[in-house]
Amino acid sequence: MLDHIIFGIARFIRGTVDTVSNIVETNTNIISTILSTTDNNASIVNDPNIVETLDDNWVVVSLGDESSFVTKS
Repeated sequence: MLDHIIFGIARFIRGTVDTVSNIVETNTNIISTILSTTDNNASIVNDPNIVETLDDNWVVVSLGDESSFVTKS
């Protein structure tokens, strides 16, 4: 009987550790994605890839992921 209680407690602890590990891994992935996005945005601001110049100093700027936006230069 005591061995069942001990094994039950061990399984509970292992499950808790697995859950915490998954939460930490998910948070790490979220932070990594945020940092990557921040780096991409910084490179666009610091070194924009101007695709086309429009009238009145408006330009089309590439975002590097097949999307673009129009901004005033």
